[in-house]
Amino acid sequence: MDADDVALAPGTTPSHRRHSISQLVYITVLISAGVLAMFLLHVLGSLRRRSSNKALHAVVLGAYTLSYLLVSYSLGLMQDSEEYFNEFAVWAVCLLMLLGGTDNLMACKLDEVDNWKSFHVRHLFKGALVVLIVAVYGGEVDEYQKPLWGILCVNILQSCVRIKSMRDASKSNLLSKNVKPISDYMKSEDKRQLSSAVTMKGYRYVVAGEPSLRKHGKEAMDGSRDDKEITTVEQIYECEGSLLSSESKRGMRLKDICLSMALSKMLNRRFAGFELAEVKANRQKTNDFVFQGLLAGDNKYERAFRVIEVELGFVYDLYYTRYPFLYQKIRHFALGLPVAMVTFCSWLTYELSEKHKIKQGEDIPLTATLCLMAVVTFLEAFQLYLHMASDWFKGARLARQLMEIQDKALRWKVLSDFWAEMMLYVAPCDDGQARAHLEALARGGEFITHLWALLTHAGVLKRPPNGSEAA
Repeated sequence: MDADDVALAPGTTPSHRRHSISQLVYITVLISAGVLAMFLLHVLGSLRRRSSNKALHAVVLGAYTLSYLLVSYSLGLMQDSEEYFNEFAVWAVCLLMLLGGTDNLMACKLDEVDNWKSFHVRHLFKGALVVLIVAVYGGEVDEYQKPLWGILCVNILQSCVRIKSMRDASKSNLLSKNVKPISDYMKSEDKRQLSSAVTMKGYRYVVAGEPSLRKHGKEAMDGSRDDKEITTVEQIYECEGSLLSSESKRGMRLKDICLSMALSKMLNRRFAGFELAEVKANRQKTNDFVFQGLLAGDNKYERAFRVIEVELGFVYDLYYTRYPFLYQKIRHFALGLPVAMVTFCSWLTYELSEKHKIKQGEDIPLTATLCLMAVVTFLEAFQLYLHMASDWFKGARLARQLMEIQDKALRWKVLSDFWAEMMLYVAPCDDGQARAHLEALARGGEFITHLWALLTHAGVLKRPPNGSEAA
């Protein structure tokens, strides 16, 4: 490494150089571990909802928990280092990205969501320390400054999104802002209105429009105000444009995604302890929704569990990822943050590679930094792909366009009769126990959670007493 890249700190003698170099190697190892943790959180975090593998969840939880200790310790070592190293600024920004840069893993446990203020304080302190390091070390290399500050600004915005996402998913906020307006809206539903579970006529489950419900209150809820900002399942299924045609498989899939979104908000009301007014008002209507709607047609089981699977995905994302805030609150800029991050990371990687060519590979810390940034750039590109492949992205596109034995049958019958009787007894639970299903989603989910959601939509909310009908 050249003298231009490493300078002795004030008051440091050459006799300390060997110790300083060993410390530099140690910090490099820690930064590499941080990038590895980022890799695990980006890649395995996206699999967390889909797998109940205990080893996978242990690895994700370990990487998530240790990341805070790793970042704090590494930043402290860089700040106290006896030598000034130009790439410290790049390393510090990479560490900050480890804390706030994973969109698909906002929290590992529900307790973290409810205690979002403590995360705010911790991240604010570490962010200030990174800004200090970038200001001290980043100024030494002019070509690093613009992409570095760009990455830092995007990361700060991502951290703000994470804090707001955690606040929105906290129980106190759900009660006052997101769940209560829908609960009040469903209480105003006309019990005498004719309904059809096949065409979804009369099913006013809210797909989008909570801000309008909060803003206009009773007028929007009692129907005296025709608010185009409120979108219901009934409206979605009445739409027969080229995008949402019931004649096409794609059109029905998109309608079902909207249905899943509306149903997820019903589960959120149970998690928050609100009464399901539509069940109390018309139990037969909710029963028909499942047995004449979801479980009708040729591929009835496939469709029903596909809708439930997407619904539980939306529920999981609300409590454990940043996707809901990005696509509901700032949907026009939802892809802007990951695109900007990929752009700035690619820019910085290019600048590092150009400098590496000049040094002809003789600067080992620079080589390590280049490799680490290449991995980080790949991970950010992968995160951008996850955004575009998510149901949130599909829903956002849809919203914009809307605004414009040999006898296998007998073998299955015998097994299904047994499972149906057992699961219909086991799956229902009281509202106080509903959050156990929410916690199970963070461990990959369970089959019984799918059944619980399906029974909720059918109006089966509690386990029935012996010999009586479900309440």
